[in-house]
Amino acid sequence: MAETKARHHWQKSGQTKQCATCDLQDVGSVRDGAGNWHSIWRSGATQVISARTPECGKPLPEPAPAAERAQLATDADKGAHAAFLAGDYERAAHLVEAARVLDPARAELWSQRDAGIRQAIEKSTVRERAKSPDERIKEAGRQYPEEMHHWQQWNYQAQLRAGIEIDLEV
Repeated sequence: MAETKARHHWQKSGQTKQCATCDLQDVGSVRDGAGNWHSIWRSGATQVISARTPECGKPLPEPAPAAERAQLATDADKGAHAAFLAGDYERAAHLVEAARVLDPARAELWSQRDAGIRQAIEKSTVRERAKSPDERIKEAGRQYPEEMHHWQQWNYQAQLRAGIEIDLEV
């Protein structure tokens, strides 16, 4: 009779997922220069890169050679840069974290990348807050329904009748 393999029971937490049965953690994925996806797996203090999911409850295979890990970290860094330029700061931060796991020897570089991403997030948040509701609606490709213009005019007229000074640059 064939032996049945134990199955992982994944629980997602942010960008990572962890097996409730064996505590294997999927730290993230990176694409190498040839376009192949590799997942970064962590169990205890051991981290490995693999194109396949390790079996539940089994020991992890030997870690990849340092040169391969460094190359995958460089590929993750390139992907983070592309995501950053596209404005996908969450993806960029995730890829920098994967690069940090793959090549901890370049910790200073990864810290610089993280700082740049945090700075860009803060700037974009400030810019977004500075926009008026009308600007955000226009950027979304929408317009106020005609009824909204009617209510806006009604409020304006009511405020004029009440003697309230208003600034109608909306």
